[in-house]
Amino acid sequence: DETGRSPGTLTASGVTRSVAGAGTATNTGMAFDGLTGALRSTATVNLAPYSVVTVEWWQKDFVAARQAFETSTNFNSNNGAFLLYPNTSTQFSIETHDAGGYNVARCPITFSPSSGVWHHYVVMMFVGKAGSNILYLDSLAQVMTQGAAIMLSAFGNFTLYGASRATTSAFQTASMDEIAVYGAALSPGRIAAHYAARNFGPDALSVTRTFQASSG
Repeated sequence: DETGRSPGTLTASGVTRSVAGAGTATNTGMAFDGLTGALRSTATVNLAPYSVVTVEWWQKDFVAARQAFETSTNFNSNNGAFLLYPNTSTQFSIETHDAGGYNVARCPITFSPSSGVWHHYVVMMFVGKAGSNILYLDSLAQVMTQGAAIMLSAFGNFTLYGASRATTSAFQTASMDEIAVYGAALSPGRIAAHYAARNFGPDALSVTRTFQASSG
């Protein structure tokens, strides 16, 4: 039951649907096996019109150096693309690519990769603001260490992939729920409300949403 302007689809194998989700018993999620399971948008997600893009999701467990989300088949080769992933077992990385190179922002992850606990992620990325990308984790803004501060000139129009690189490699072992991409920033108050509600919250539809995969 994925919905939205650019709904998602799942690979034929490696995904268990209708697992217990981050919210209530009636809200289910998706479990990815780390071997073949992945998510992708059924059409490209055009983020070019937006000066800020927010990616929001719930996730339980992770494997280091495996994708959470990536736009395009390989963001390294595509200007305006991004990669979100735990680059180590104790660090999360937000990486965007432009003609000048990379903008990298990283912060510590303080919970175990196999804790079995749902965590709420909100990543915000900005055009024209070098060194400004940020992660909210469980409703709290994280202190980011900025690497190469390459300014993103524009977002691109790419397929969005989840839990893999282009459904062919870097498969993530995790459960995910309430995935959304917005062409707008989320305020700290709205993020806190979504975290407390354990879903998008009652006000989410007032934000420009470009992609949603709400459950398994």
